This record gives sequence, C-alpha cells and structure tokens, in this order.
Amino acid sequence: MHVLSLSTLVVPKLFTSKVILATNIAETSVTIPGIKYVIDPGFVKARSHDPGKGMESLIIVPTSKSQALKKIMTF
Repeated sequence: MHVLSLSTLVVPKLFTSKVILATNIAETSVTIPGIKYVIDPGFVKARSHDPGKGMESLIIVPTSKSQALKKIMTF
C-alpha cells in the first residue's frame, strides 16, 4: 500500500480541483481536509486465497450493493 505524501495535502490553487484516487482500504484510514466531491468507481480490493500459490492476495472486484449503500449513507 502506498502512503500519501504531504504534497497531496497541499491546498490547491484558486479555481482548481483536488482529485485523489483511493481504494476501499483507505476509506476508514485517511482523512483529507477540503474534499467536496467523492467519485466512487464501484470497485474494491478484496482478500482472496489462491490455493495454487498457497497464499492470499488482493483482487479487484465490483462493490457489493450493501457496500455501495453504506458509502452513500456515509456522505
């Protein structure tokens, strides 16, 4: 997982927008001041076990209806 650099938290210049792309992993762990709009791509990273490799990994899957409704109620 990448860590946000301090440069992403700088206040944007006048008449510009700040766009931050994040996964569901960042939903509960990142607070960024000045956010007015949120664009949800409808996908999440989910843990999945690969028996062939004998290990777990993160895969990108569509957001479930319950996850989407929870996000809507949060904003």
